[in-house]
Amino acid sequence: MRLETEKVERIRGMLRENGIDYLVCRNSENVTYFSGYWPIRGWSFSIVPAEGDIVLLAPDYEAEFTEKAWAPDIRIYDGEPYEEAGKTLKEMGVSGTVGYEGSFETIAGNVIGVENAHVGFQHLEFLNDALSGAELVDATDLILEMRKVKTPAEIEAMRLAADLCSEGLEAAYNKVDVDVRETEVAAACEKTIYEEGFGYKGRAQHARAFAFVMSGPQSYKAPRPYNICSPRRMKDGDAVLIELNTCVDGYWCDLTRTWVAGTPSEEQKEVWDLLLAGERAAIDAIGDGVDSIEVDSAAREVIGRGGYGEYFPAFLGHGIGVACHEPPFIKPGSEDVLHRNYLHSVEPGISKRSIGGMRIEDIVLDLETGGESISTFHRDL
Repeated sequence: MRLETEKVERIRGMLRENGIDYLVCRNSENVTYFSGYWPIRGWSFSIVPAEGDIVLLAPDYEAEFTEKAWAPDIRIYDGEPYEEAGKTLKEMGVSGTVGYEGSFETIAGNVIGVENAHVGFQHLEFLNDALSGAELVDATDLILEMRKVKTPAEIEAMRLAADLCSEGLEAAYNKVDVDVRETEVAAACEKTIYEEGFGYKGRAQHARAFAFVMSGPQSYKAPRPYNICSPRRMKDGDAVLIELNTCVDGYWCDLTRTWVAGTPSEEQKEVWDLLLAGERAAIDAIGDGVDSIEVDSAAREVIGRGGYGEYFPAFLGHGIGVACHEPPFIKPGSEDVLHRNYLHSVEPGISKRSIGGMRIEDIVLDLETGGESISTFHRDL
C-alpha cells in the first residue's frame, strides 16, 4: 500500500484538533492502520506525531515483511521490545500529550493469529516509565473515528480482500450437497483462500480466512454473536448459511451467503427474494450525512411488509477495515451517521424454524448518494 499524503495529513489534523502531540500504538490493527504493515506476532509499534513522519518499529525477525509498509520511517530492533521502544521514544523526543490504546477490549488478530501480543497494563506501565514527563490520554475513540473514513488505497485493499473472499465462497458453494458435513464445506473454503491468498493477484502478501457453516437447525442460530461449524450432515431442503471472514494484509472482508442443500422450498425462495430486496433498499438509502438508523429502517420496512419483521434480528451492519467489526454500527437506536468513503456491512437476515436461518451480507462503500457493494460473489440461492 502506498503512502497517501491526504491520509497522513488528516491524521495529523485530528491529532492537533484533539490536543494530542503523539500516538503510540501496538495493537496489530492500529499498527496496520498507521503504517501499512500487518504484524506477524504483535511486537511492532507505530509512533504517530502530530508533526513529522510516522515511525514503524518492528522486530528483526519480521524485517523481511516490512518492505511493503508505507510508513516513511521504518526502524528494526533486535532486543527486548519495550526497551527498544523506549529508546526510540527518547530518540524521537516524544513528549507533551501522548495518546495510547486504552480501551480496546476486542482486537483484530495478527498474521499468525495464534498468540497475539496486545496492549495490556504492562504497556501502560511502560509508557509511564518511558515518558515520565508526558500526559497520557486514552485515544481509543479518536483512533476509531480516524479509521471510519477509507482512503483510495484502503478501498482497493478491501476490494482485493472481497475478491479473495469470493474465491473461497465459490469453493464452498460447489461443495454444498446432501450428506456433506458443515465442516467439509468450511474446510474447502478456507483451503482455497489459504492456497490462493498468499501472493493473490500479485498484490497480497499474507491472507487468512475463517469460515463458519451452519445448516438446517444449526442455521437458525446464526443471529447469535458467534457462529460455529459442526460435523452435522446436510439434509435435503436444509438452509446452509456460511459466514466468511477473510483478511488480506490486515484489511478484512466479511461476507455471508445462504444456499439450500437439495431443493429449496417455496418459502425459502420467498424469504431469499425478500432479503435481497431489503438489502437493496438499505444500500439505496445510504448517503453522505445519512443517519444509520434510516438505513436500518429501510431494510426493516421491506422485510416487515413481506410479513417477516418479527424474524429479523435487531442488527443490520457494522463498519469494517483493519478490524472485522468496528464503528459505525447500523441498527435500531444507533446514533452513528454515515459519510462518504465509509465501508460497512449490510446484512439483513431472517431466522424462522420452518426455513432455518437465512442471511445475505455484502460490504458496501458509501457514496455521496447511495452505496456500492464491493462484494463480487453472486447472490443466487
